[in-house]
Amino acid sequence: MNSDELGVLLQDRLKRSRDLDWDLMATFVGVTPTTIQRWLSKVGGMPRGERLNKLWHFMAASGVDSPEMAYLSPFHRFYSELQAYGIVEIDKSKAASATSESDMLELLNLKNPQDVLRIIRGDQTPVNPNLGNPADLNDVDDLQELYGVQLSDARRKLQEAIKASPYMLTKATSSEPLTPTPSHASEEPTIATPVFDEVSRMPQAPVPIVNDVPNSSVLMLELARKLAEVTPLANYALSAECSEADRAFMRKLLGQDNLFALTNALHRLTSARTFKNGEN
Repeated sequence: MNSDELGVLLQDRLKRSRDLDWDLMATFVGVTPTTIQRWLSKVGGMPRGERLNKLWHFMAASGVDSPEMAYLSPFHRFYSELQAYGIVEIDKSKAASATSESDMLELLNLKNPQDVLRIIRGDQTPVNPNLGNPADLNDVDDLQELYGVQLSDARRKLQEAIKASPYMLTKATSSEPLTPTPSHASEEPTIATPVFDEVSRMPQAPVPIVNDVPNSSVLMLELARKLAEVTPLANYALSAECSEADRAFMRKLLGQDNLFALTNALHRLTSARTFKNGEN
């Protein structure tokens, strides 16, 4: 499967999956949550290469159905996970900090990183670097000896982080996309259960405390950061690319009272009088 085909699949699954921890996902992939949201905002907007592979494995580990992984041979799957979990770089000369003595170019006896990317997606049959013949795709004994313990440990740590995440109330994903098809465009969007039906149930960032008193400047910095993150999401929700059904789904999750309270708070924060008082 090439990167474009995989990108289309993952973009659709991200739109359907409402119980993923985007902060944890972003950390695993090596980007920000806002970047992931941008990937969803346009056709063909998904990443390529290493980040796409990391996203693929994170979603599979989080319980998102990924049937195409079953078609990867043990050899392809092992290399794919080594890259996704950051155990072996594709090309350590271009890595910010190498995590292993060898890289995949050396292990696979390849010169082009693109060939490695094809292998970790299952596109290309690797060649035995010692014999110059196609590798035995079921033989991963040497890889297990070299990296099996590290990979098992990395899988375990990710699963522990996923289970500990307050966002992971269920591993089920919606059977319907957020944007309804024309045949049922007037119906309410399918909502996976359980869902965040109240903002009060959403995970809250810890309040910074200094000498038993909340640190106001740190809180305001956190507020500014959160508002900066949510602005592109709000703009997307108001764009023609977002359907009214999707907006209705968001409003239902947030609740009318919470939406009104948020609108009122933002209005007061941005009013001319507030700014004038702040200048005094």
